[in-house]
Amino acid sequence: MRQFAPKRQAQSGLQPGDPAKLAQALIRITSEQQPPRRFIAGADAIALAEQHVADLQAQIDAYRDLSTSLALDEPAPVGTVR
Repeated sequence: MRQFAPKRQAQSGLQPGDPAKLAQALIRITSEQQPPRRFIAGADAIALAEQHVADLQAQIDAYRDLSTSLALDEPAPVGTVR
């Protein structure tokens, strides 16, 4: 992790988001009755997450038939091993 420290230090204070707005958003979601399991903070992070979702969807679509063909054709009789 130390190899990343100089890069982090160089970027300190140059983040595109407003830290005060992030703090307010975190306070808001933690006070919700059902806060999200994950909170994606910032437009740049949303764009990355959306690309990740699109990549996953493309993989699902490409291999859906193969993935869903893996179920047993019929149950094995009790006491047998396949």
